[in-house]
Amino acid sequence: MRAFLRTYPDDVEGWYVLGESMFHLQAFRPAPPDSITAIFDSVLSRDSTLFPALIHPLDLALMYRNRAAYDRYFPRFERTAPPRQVSAVRTAAATLWGPVPSDSAVAAAMQAQAFWMIEAAFSIYQSDQATSDSVLRVFTWPQKVSPQTPVLLSRALSVRSQVLAGTGRWKEARVLLDSLRPLDPSKASGSTAWAVVLGLAPPSVAPVLDSVVHAMPPGPAAEYARGMVDVLQGRLGEGRRILG
Repeated sequence: MRAFLRTYPDDVEGWYVLGESMFHLQAFRPAPPDSITAIFDSVLSRDSTLFPALIHPLDLALMYRNRAAYDRYFPRFERTAPPRQVSAVRTAAATLWGPVPSDSAVAAAMQAQAFWMIEAAFSIYQSDQATSDSVLRVFTWPQKVSPQTPVLLSRALSVRSQVLAGTGRWKEARVLLDSLRPLDPSKASGSTAWAVVLGLAPPSVAPVLDSVVHAMPPGPAAEYARGMVDVLQGRLGEGRRILG
């Protein structure tokens, strides 16, 4: 996309796709939040009515608890985006900066566009005052007001178990994983496997990695997992060979 924009520097869609790419590839190629929002600013300077170019700057404002950035982008989003999305963003922001929204507002935001609420919840890790209880509370709240369907319940149990594991509360995480297993065995195994990979579970749980990898259908994802398990278990030569 950068090569394309060197040839066509005024192409609005080119700048937009570059911003989208930078945002969604952060796990593979990290970039400072300001460098991503700068790309979307270049889009908006060329087409101020393109409200999708406001979405990821607002995502980043919520994720990093950046009130100044939120105040800069939200008024334009409010004028141009569909009302349900506007309401969802406003509710997500209220969970960070107040006034505290009602359960019904949180439920409506989860139904309209859940990722705004999820990103606001993940922002708790940016807070210097965060504790394991406050982290768990913000993840439990949206799940508490959502319909208790099997799909949503299994997702809620998976997320909360990983939050507990990540804050050093493995015994409580194990209880939720035991509840998750009858609903979605593969998700329970996967969540447990991530806790092992990240060093959050005791060594006695480590054998779950092998069972998860063996259950994966043949293909690139299974090969990647097999290589990573080799690396994690100290078989560096074999792991590097597979990953290569």
